[in-house]
Amino acid sequence: GTAKSWHAYSACRQEECRSRDTPLPSGIAATGDQSRSGGNALFLTMITKSNTFFADIKSDLAFLERDYVGGVATVDRTRQHSLVAYPEGGYGWVVVLGAFLVFHAGFGLVLSFGIWNIYYQSTFPIHKVLFVDKPPQWIISIGALQLAVLNLSGLVAGRLVNRVSARASLIVGSSFIVYSLFCVSLSEQLWEFYLSHSILLGTGIGLCYNPALYAVTQWFRQKRALAVGISFCGAYLGGVTWPVIFYYAYKKLDFPMANRTYTHIKLPLTLGIIAIIVAVELFIATFLVKERIPKSSQKVGKWDFTAFKDNRFVFMCLGNLVSSFGFWVAPFFTVWWLRLNGVTTAYLTICLMNAASIPGNLLAGYLADRYGNLNVLTSTTFLTGLVNICFWLPNKTIDSVFFFSILYGFLSGGYFSLYAVSMKRIAVGKGFAAQLGMFNFSATLGVLFGTPVAILLNWDLAFALSGAAMIIGSLFIAKVRWSLNRTLFAKV
Repeated sequence: GTAKSWHAYSACRQEECRSRDTPLPSGIAATGDQSRSGGNALFLTMITKSNTFFADIKSDLAFLERDYVGGVATVDRTRQHSLVAYPEGGYGWVVVLGAFLVFHAGFGLVLSFGIWNIYYQSTFPIHKVLFVDKPPQWIISIGALQLAVLNLSGLVAGRLVNRVSARASLIVGSSFIVYSLFCVSLSEQLWEFYLSHSILLGTGIGLCYNPALYAVTQWFRQKRALAVGISFCGAYLGGVTWPVIFYYAYKKLDFPMANRTYTHIKLPLTLGIIAIIVAVELFIATFLVKERIPKSSQKVGKWDFTAFKDNRFVFMCLGNLVSSFGFWVAPFFTVWWLRLNGVTTAYLTICLMNAASIPGNLLAGYLADRYGNLNVLTSTTFLTGLVNICFWLPNKTIDSVFFFSILYGFLSGGYFSLYAVSMKRIAVGKGFAAQLGMFNFSATLGVLFGTPVAILLNWDLAFALSGAAMIIGSLFIAKVRWSLNRTLFAKV
């Protein structure tokens, strides 16, 4: 039994070391061809005579002990599946298509908040005054609270995926999205918009966001970053199409009717089709998004916060928290700056920013698969923060702001998708969906206070703070990358 235990442990330890580009512990054969007859003696010798061996595999003994049942060590089923070759395509591309639909119908609305911000400004009489140096904080707080609720609901989504299925979470989230949009169209007071737009819509998008990401990561390993990037292009496409549809609908209809039209003509996944309702779009997505790993190997019992004992997970959460504090300043504020300066087509800056994010996202995914997820994530986060400082502060003209929007969108295109695939790399033990939810939850305080705090500053200080937050966040990510491999040009 002990020999079998050694073989099971050795195979998993070799796979983990190969995935993290770290040397094998002493006593673990590089080929994994330990004989069954010699495995028992080798294992006992290691325990009794080698203190070095104990120090090297201290953390892994916990894994071996946890799965030791009835005198025979059983390999963690999650790790068993990691040893099986990923499909790297096939039905996985159908899952990518389904996730594309989910992101288009959900997160695309979040990326379009700038256009909502303009029309909310004209809806509330108390906020009709246009501030010269900063936008109204109560209007911006609708979007900030929506982002916070979205990240907070990631905890519930992760739990629901682990306990039931990704499809169940998608069904619940889709219902919230459709219902909340109709509630927005009926809202008349500020608190009603907080309830419908911020809480209900944020919850629905959060319940759809995590399961879609989680399902895609199960079908790809070598092409994981590219696959997640392609699926997330749906969100950026939504960030291009929703403002255009809403703008022209609003010009011909009053606000409530425009929003009901917005709900019923959700854009579908295929080219040129724009007359499909959001319920149908998400209904299709629930059938396309499918998990690869059997549910029995994913279930976990109580809430598991052991991931926070891992320093890499903690530093990734810190990087997410700090960078999210500054990320949303540009998407929320650029359209408002243009509107204050008399640009009637200010909504186009949202479209340009999200359109530029599509090639930026695809390029980031390709580079991440080639050179390493954390390498590219660190670089793009740092450069995005640098753009806020170097391209916004020197000279603000209408043309330069449009150029800034394009550059910001291109560099930040892989921000969300690369975080997801990087978390898959450093996930601890079972329940990746729940860990992804905890990771997204870490950004709650950042998105909740980032834009409201920036409102209290003038334009230059707001963007300088945004850039500094992104740069500091990239340093936390760099710390995680360095802990995995200290070779400068290694693929990590």
